[in-house]
Amino acid sequence: HSNLIAKVLQWHPLGRMEAIAIGCCVLARDSQALTKHLAHELVHVRQALHWGVFFPFAYSASSVWQVLHGRCAYADNYFERQANAVDDIKC
Repeated sequence: HSNLIAKVLQWHPLGRMEAIAIGCCVLARDSQALTKHLAHELVHVRQALHWGVFFPFAYSASSVWQVLHGRCAYADNYFERQANAVDDIKC
């Protein structure tokens, strides 16, 4: 976490984020956000390791599928539901 990462996460094209997993790295705006979201983001790290280079495509496909079926692209995304299950975040 750092001030630069906080600025990048604030201006992310998909909306403001507190934390994000990119490959095997978890980035957060500050130490509190890292503590709060670490378990959730580590699920995404494991997903990325499992799916490899196909993870961004599978994640995006899940979001598109949800939208096409009238559901929320984020909250109903298969990968987000897995990650939310570990930390009880309700979307």
